[in-house]
Amino acid sequence: MAPSDVVTAVGNQNLILPSGTSKIGPFEYDVDLNSSPTRVEEINNLPIKAVNKTTLYVRDVAHVRDGYSPQTNIVLRDGGRGVLMTIMKVGQTSTLEIVQKVREALPIIATGLPKS
Repeated sequence: MAPSDVVTAVGNQNLILPSGTSKIGPFEYDVDLNSSPTRVEEINNLPIKAVNKTTLYVRDVAHVRDGYSPQTNIVLRDGGRGVLMTIMKVGQTSTLEIVQKVREALPIIATGLPKS
């Protein structure tokens, strides 16, 4: 099984499709079929493929949960916790112009930070 099998299976089973309309009184409503999981844990139960009459599920190759990856680094500033924000240049914008705009934005950003 390839990673693309998992991606394809999840994509094929995570659909909201129009299925017609329903007329109730003077109003006509669109009706959709929703096969999207309602909880993150339900993604574990999505079938990927059948091999030798055995169904392989997402839970057999992965564990889907709502959470964060383990912390692998920490930012310290003057001995206290800090924040690292990476800014990447794209396009033809001047690096110096980007630095200028970031410096102009810092006082505005600082007003939303907790007091240390």
